[in-house]
Amino acid sequence: MRTMNRVTLIGRLLLDPERIGDFTRLVLGTKRAHRTPDGTWGEEEDKHEIRVGHGASGAVQASAVARKGDLLTIEGDIRYSTGTGGVVLATIHADRISILQQSADATSRGEVTDG
Repeated sequence: MRTMNRVTLIGRLLLDPERIGDFTRLVLGTKRAHRTPDGTWGEEEDKHEIRVGHGASGAVQASAVARKGDLLTIEGDIRYSTGTGGVVLATIHADRISILQQSADATSRGEVTDG
């Protein structure tokens, strides 16, 4: 049986994209529901580190115009590395980004959505 490492996230950019060497770093916030100890439902925000390699041209173009607060769909794969103190870090390597909704200041930026 074949396996697949593929992830799709929909969330808002928590920071403006940051170009670091040969990739662009995005931080995406998503929300998930969970049951609290008293049995009610609550919501938590997760933060995901996204890397866009500069070989993924469509994703690079979208990350170039995306800004903090924009609603994005990110598609890619999860990669793991070991950080300081042996902590395992998960990073999403994006190969496809769609801007679903730009934040309120999009018109002042003079940008259009790609999706």
